[in-house]
Amino acid sequence: MITLSFAAVIQEMVNKGRTVFAQQIIVETDHHYVVLFPWQGETIICIRGTDELHDWHDVNLKAWQTSFAGHKAHAGFVQAYIELYVLITRALHQLDPSSRGLRRPLVIIGHSMGGAVAQLLAYTRHNLVSQVVTFGQPRVFSPKLAKAYDRVLADKTTRIVNERDIVPCVPGALFFRHTRERLYLDGGKAKAIRWFRRTVRAIASAVPKLFGLRDWDHTMDAYRHATVKYERRTLL
Repeated sequence: MITLSFAAVIQEMVNKGRTVFAQQIIVETDHHYVVLFPWQGETIICIRGTDELHDWHDVNLKAWQTSFAGHKAHAGFVQAYIELYVLITRALHQLDPSSRGLRRPLVIIGHSMGGAVAQLLAYTRHNLVSQVVTFGQPRVFSPKLAKAYDRVLADKTTRIVNERDIVPCVPGALFFRHTRERLYLDGGKAKAIRWFRRTVRAIASAVPKLFGLRDWDHTMDAYRHATVKYERRTLL
């Protein structure tokens, strides 16, 4: 287990392509960038979020349902999961060539698209997962699959959402659902707020951002600042 602020720092470093740990292994494809490294008897897997415009076209905008683990999930994110699964399994074995490398507890972190892929990966390896932390992830599961995820991983998952970040509001809630455990942050303060009200606020907040009048609440820098402030308040 790691703190949420530590997870945020790791995620920001991965998003910027910085070295997190001397023994890290990088898994990289045209659309995805993942860093794995050992930490206190566990393996941390951190998945970068959307990086280029073609990531939106080739992954994020494939917002229809496809089969996944006996249920349905977002087609673009399932495609990303399939591209990464074998590569991540090989990297886990590379970290520890003995069979222990594939049995170590997993801490899985992801931002934006990376958060969606992190939850797909966590669900298929839920027997090994000790913690899942995502920042600003879009919806990925069908309603039935979201409930199935919650049955096995709700108490191990923290889905962090900046209140005025519009990305967690998509794709639409008619066919896709978030998992239950979430932490809404507004300037580092935890808030309980209904999803419809938060969606309206996020859309209203997005307009000035499009014209460069406000910073995007979806950036990992914004999430790191909010998460660090939140943990400082909870420790005082």
